[in-house]
Amino acid sequence: MNSTSISKLSPRLIARSEPAVITDRQILPATNLRFALAGICLGLALVLLPFPGVSQTAIEPRTNLYGIFDVPADCRAFNAIDALGVGWVRQQWQMGDPRSMRKLDVLVRSLPMLITRGAGLWLTIYHRDRSNADESGTVGYARAGRGGFPPVDMSLYQARLEEAVRSLTGAIQGTGTSPGKWLVIQINNEVVPRDVGGQDRASRFWHGTSDQYLAILGAAYEAVKRADPNVPVAVGGISSAAMELILDGEQRVAHWYDHLLREASFDWADTHLRHRIDDIPAKVA
Repeated sequence: MNSTSISKLSPRLIARSEPAVITDRQILPATNLRFALAGICLGLALVLLPFPGVSQTAIEPRTNLYGIFDVPADCRAFNAIDALGVGWVRQQWQMGDPRSMRKLDVLVRSLPMLITRGAGLWLTIYHRDRSNADESGTVGYARAGRGGFPPVDMSLYQARLEEAVRSLTGAIQGTGTSPGKWLVIQINNEVVPRDVGGQDRASRFWHGTSDQYLAILGAAYEAVKRADPNVPVAVGGISSAAMELILDGEQRVAHWYDHLLREASFDWADTHLRHRIDDIPAKVA
């Protein structure tokens, strides 16, 4: 477990125009960023072109420079990813939500195909099991079309998460490679707890409090490491809007992220540097 404060991000990010993942080893561009979407606009043309053949399985993703967000898990999409030179694919999974019941099975089946094209999986997981969701103080599960909820039974949450991660690591091991090189598990996204950002809203990515997020992140860290100690766990991404609030002097948000990055259990953190490119240096300073 390591934690990195926002103030440590600036030295190597000032010259970058893309967001980044922070590790204790190096700074890597975030896989969940939509900066590659401009390239994906070429998709209509790419599907008409011949794609390169499937290569032999490498030992790690081809690059940490280019990632793509939320693509179909099918051969045509993966061939386009291959042609674009993408190194990471970010997907989201609403764990426990009936609408996402098949999503994990699809990811498990498609992982070997993705890996043979040199791309790893960055999986953002939201706890959406209504039977185990603590809705107190929130807008309620029925009104919240997205976003994670704190578990009532944390041990049940851990068991289900561990089982899911084992299915993913098993698929990767079947290719003869190490899951720790090809898989990142992210717990929620752009977390602004309701005791930090005000009254809960249906559009929030996290519907609990700051203490509840620290608790679920710590429990998830333990569960993922039980499944495979080499698989990195990512804290929920830091949004561009949150960094803008910090620059505007919003102390509650600044204190929250400082506390999160110092005290939480995680291996990687990522920043989402959207909006004006000219504002990036100030955001990472």
